[in-house]
Amino acid sequence: MDALQALILQRKLNPGDALPAERELAVMLSVSRNVVREALGILGQRGLITSRHGYGTFVALPSGEQARAALQLLLELERVGLVELCDARLLIEPELAALAAARVTPAGASKLRDAFAALAAASADGEAHVQADLAFHGAIAEMADHTVLRALVDAVREPVTRGMVFGTKVPRAIDHSDVQHEEIMLAILAEDPELARSRMREHLSYVRGYLIEHDVRITHWSAND
Repeated sequence: MDALQALILQRKLNPGDALPAERELAVMLSVSRNVVREALGILGQRGLITSRHGYGTFVALPSGEQARAALQLLLELERVGLVELCDARLLIEPELAALAAARVTPAGASKLRDAFAALAAASADGEAHVQADLAFHGAIAEMADHTVLRALVDAVREPVTRGMVFGTKVPRAIDHSDVQHEEIMLAILAEDPELARSRMREHLSYVRGYLIEHDVRITHWSAND
């Protein structure tokens, strides 16, 4: 596994390149085919290779999903509180909003507007609003085009969002949050990084205060819940 990973990380094998067959790899590495198969399985979990039935095994370009999944598992095992997760968002997402404002493209702007429209349309449906909220913040992170920051914040955003929507039934919580979402969107579309950073910080400070004021807790907050 280490030998194959080194070839990929050293760019001797590039995304899209086909790996030799298991039999050839076993001979090259002086191991059994079972060992090769197990190593390939681990590399697949890491997002470094992908198998296509009938075609073979190919080098893949890892996404932030592997980092997000690993971090989310760690947070679940440690039973981290929602307020602490929100603190992490406060450190990262204002910078993502600022980066997004500095990197506006027509395609990104269109996707952000669509995400906000879906968010506004889902205000009466808690579950739909959670998904739309995640998509809205995801659109901002995509515009920011920062893989590491996006992977980190993706791991902590969902439990906080779910906690805010489902933790209590305080009237107008969603409405107030969506007013802030619109302000964030407008600042980004105005290509004003400082304002976008400030609006995102205001929004997340509101979310943090909401969690504390209403003592919102989620005992188990897997993404599969």
